Amino acid sequence: MAFNVSVFTTRAKTAIIYAAIMLTGMCWNEWSFFILFSVVHFGCWYEYQKLSSLIDPSFHQKHLLDRIGFPLLGWGFMLFATTGKLEVLNVPLDKIGIWIIQASLFLLPAPFLFNKLYSYKHFLRSLLGTLYISLSLALFINLRSGWIWGFAN
Repeated sequence: MAFNVSVFTTRAKTAIIYAAIMLTGMCWNEWSFFILFSVVHFGCWYEYQKLSSLIDPSFHQKHLLDRIGFPLLGWGFMLFATTGKLEVLNVPLDKIGIWIIQASLFLLPAPFLFNKLYSYKHFLRSLLGTLYISLSLALFINLRSGWIWGFAN
């Protein structure tokens, strides 16, 4: 494949803009870091579910609860990982994260009750996605919040 200068310059400019946005989001403050990783989290879940349905057509998720249950559970883990550093209306995000985790864990068994074709294979694939995507991003949030270094609150 020959080296194309115009393609290279376009990709280089795009990479510089991407790096600037990512570095700004990561270095500006805790809120920009959290918002950046929340956008990355839901984008990763969208791609994970799309790729899973291409690999296994029986994984195609038809119900809204199937599509948002595990991503919300993972986002609850991300909220919980803020360890009280971020607040909305004087309510720490880690408390909101606990509420979202509890609600998600209550609603996750619903597809087994309402959908006869829902199998443990679907549940396991989504659970592995939670470990792969959400847990790793929650640990990034936890690193930024300072808990691991003893600087929480």
